[in-house]
Amino acid sequence: MFGNRVPHMLDNDYTPLSAVDIFVKDLGIVSRESSNLRIPLHVSSVAHQLFVSGSASGWGRYDDSAVVKVYETLSGVKVEGRPPMLNKEDVLRSLPVEWPEVPMDDLVSSASHDSKKVLVVLDDDPTGTQTVHDIEVLTEWPVEALTEQFLKLPTCFFILTNSRSMIANKAALLVKDICRNLEAAAKTVPGISYTVVLRGDSTLRGHFPEEADAVVSVLGDMDAWIICPFFLQGGRYTIDDIHYVADSERLIPAGETEFAKDAAFGYTSSNLKQWVEEKTKGGILENQVSTISISLLRKEGPDAVCQLLCSLEKGSVCIVNAASERDMNVFAAGMIQ
Repeated sequence: MFGNRVPHMLDNDYTPLSAVDIFVKDLGIVSRESSNLRIPLHVSSVAHQLFVSGSASGWGRYDDSAVVKVYETLSGVKVEGRPPMLNKEDVLRSLPVEWPEVPMDDLVSSASHDSKKVLVVLDDDPTGTQTVHDIEVLTEWPVEALTEQFLKLPTCFFILTNSRSMIANKAALLVKDICRNLEAAAKTVPGISYTVVLRGDSTLRGHFPEEADAVVSVLGDMDAWIICPFFLQGGRYTIDDIHYVADSERLIPAGETEFAKDAAFGYTSSNLKQWVEEKTKGGILENQVSTISISLLRKEGPDAVCQLLCSLEKGSVCIVNAASERDMNVFAAGMIQ
């Protein structure tokens, strides 16, 4: 039994071969019969209660090896292994109710009020610009063109770098060149300020941390780097710091998908905190990465987001969990504060 079930636990593969609920039923029968016959079965009775606990926690239809989740809850120690594939509907239904207000009006009002603060999005692939409208896109970035953009006082504009098609060092040099030109252009427009966004791939493929480091080398340390790969239309969700790719009714950990096997941008970690450590080669450790949870977004709202962001150390990295557009609206409202 041990040799058969432990690999399932280590792989976080709870595809049901014999479900937790079957053990609840069978051990229940054993317990009742032992009581009728006045035969004490101490270990079996305890085991039955553990399986009942597992079923009550939502693991009833999963493989019986999922009873280890009860021990994880009791001990606070996670069994090392890969994140499991999950049923999308079950997971989304289990999340807290969304924040009751949609703060889009607040977002628009705040962005319009601070009319000289510009969001400059460096897009590493043409697909990013296909998801926006009424926003200008530059394919070249001489100082004169950037100055012209700043003089228009837009809330946002895109620069299509196409850097994902380049090797890492060339992508970094390109980003440095753009940032130097942005700095030069901004100095010619009184009162203008801007924030750089690196628009990458929602399946975690791209030059991280190389492009982020390139920005810092020119513009100096950012207040924080926010990593947020949620993309509803593409079925990308981040829940409990694990990034998932939806496949029909399943949520597959990103590290288990074909995207993670990309020849140029491959990775193994689905947990984004671990992914940061992996991609920075230990330069930023998992325990140094902060997170904004779905619970915080949905139970505490924009004020709590603002408070958490303001508490971050300068130059730190923060993961944003999200499973709906409302979650992203709440995060954006908190960040704008």
